[in-house]
Amino acid sequence: MGLKIGNNDVTGVYLGDTPIVAIYKGTEEIWRAQPFIPTRWLKFTAVGDQGFLVISRNEIDSSIRLYQSRDHETWTRVDTMNPDEILLREGESVYVCGYNPSGLNEYDGDNVIFEMWSDEPDFRMTCEGDVTSLIDCLHEVTTIPNYYCFYQLFKNCDLLISAPTLPCTTLLEGCYAQMFMGCTNLTQAPDLPATTLAEDCYREMFKNSGITSIRCLGHGINDDTCAWWFDGVPLTGTFRKSWDANVYTTDDVGYKEGAIPSGWNIESEYNGRKVLTCTYESDGTETGDTRIIVYIKGTNEGGSAEIEPDLYLSGGWTHYEPSTGTRVVGVINAPTRYTLATGYDLTNVAANLKFNAVDVTVTTPANGHIRCTDGVNSITIPLSN
Repeated sequence: MGLKIGNNDVTGVYLGDTPIVAIYKGTEEIWRAQPFIPTRWLKFTAVGDQGFLVISRNEIDSSIRLYQSRDHETWTRVDTMNPDEILLREGESVYVCGYNPSGLNEYDGDNVIFEMWSDEPDFRMTCEGDVTSLIDCLHEVTTIPNYYCFYQLFKNCDLLISAPTLPCTTLLEGCYAQMFMGCTNLTQAPDLPATTLAEDCYREMFKNSGITSIRCLGHGINDDTCAWWFDGVPLTGTFRKSWDANVYTTDDVGYKEGAIPSGWNIESEYNGRKVLTCTYESDGTETGDTRIIVYIKGTNEGGSAEIEPDLYLSGGWTHYEPSTGTRVVGVINAPTRYTLATGYDLTNVAANLKFNAVDVTVTTPANGHIRCTDGVNSITIPLSN
């Protein structure tokens, strides 16, 4: 017999912190708890001889429910008030999940923190999985439930070399603040897919970490959302952004706390594809208004397959269809630019891509060139009359 509150099945009953196994009416059993079988978790794995993982809290609070397992079948509740040191030897793993639908951490309160340590200088630890499995290990989570939810979660985990995914696209204030601060061996940041950012959502997120590569699709990357997030990171790296998002670097006038290091390459993407930005650069000899029409078709240097670009013009994207013979027409009025999203991942433009059909029509006298760049490498198309 099932127990319901309204139309909802009751999956667990507690007396304080003690789970109730069954409920009886007289001698009749009217409800029995189902086995606790999580479907989502974080997986921590040792890389190196041996080290320890500790799951603790700043203060005593028994309301947070976290669980650990060695085989993701038998689960025990984590006692964050008296945390165990979980020993992991080379290749061994421990699984951690939770059921905290109201949220996990707070800005000035009880914070769940992962700690890692080892006496072995080369020991490292990986973390796989979806971080929202700490919120609900039984169901998918698409929205972060509270402010500062994952605040300081991996702070100073200098043995961490891979991070869990952060899939939520709806963010709240401070949700990832200081999350990977001090993770000096973490070089690849998790994808940040949210396009709308919240106040302090990425504040100091990667401060003093080893991050050298990040994909962030957010708009509004500034001091209000990302203050000091790259403070103390390596001076070179790659930042991949949405094609229409604005970012500034430490070389920009008015540089403030949300800037990207000036030594980093900044790439753009559109619908998951890398973007070329093409700009007409004049030599100053043209007269009147210069209007240049560019027809572009490209191929991979190593193959015959044609690249099918989407072209941004006048507020919208148009698509190139080689099957119908339609050619993209780009109009560049100096010094404006257009962007071209190619289907080919341009790791080296000059070596791997050639524009095998570039026709330029100049409607007024012009000299100079069109320069196309993916943020790292570039191609130059000279113009002359």
